Amino acid sequence: MAAFVGVLIFGLNTGLVIGLMVSFASLIWQSSKPHVAVVGQLGGTGHFRNINRHDVVTFDNLLMLRIDESLFFGNSESVHRRILNAMQQYPDANEIILIMAAVNHIDLTAQEMLCTLNYELALQNKRLHFSFIKGPVMDIIGHTPLISELSGQVYLSTLDAVDALK
Repeated sequence: MAAFVGVLIFGLNTGLVIGLMVSFASLIWQSSKPHVAVVGQLGGTGHFRNINRHDVVTFDNLLMLRIDESLFFGNSESVHRRILNAMQQYPDANEIILIMAAVNHIDLTAQEMLCTLNYELALQNKRLHFSFIKGPVMDIIGHTPLISELSGQVYLSTLDAVDALK
């Protein structure tokens, strides 16, 4: 729509540049505010879904959060804030599980944010765990302080994490 209006008002080249700039701005805006869902277990299955959309089972000592975007400098503060807000809503949870199935990349700023989160949780006698980390992401963080100083564990699946921690 921006390109169409831009072409009508300013001409072809300028209109296309306006459309491109609006598209990039929209992409950056969307990536900077990723969806972070509190999830629970769907019945007796190994499936975990958003607690606001499904009738799921939750556990008092567990807070399971699914991050639905790659983590990078543009969204790490937003993700950190959303995790802290979720923790305030579930103060009895002492085991925090981040489900990383949708995280395809993680940069250094996001790694530092997760290290800070891990440290903040440790001060509260809470532990941070990861589940479903993809191979390429694990290749990036596998030998970093994020994993070596992690207060919890890395689980292959969320079901494994729940079975071990509930």
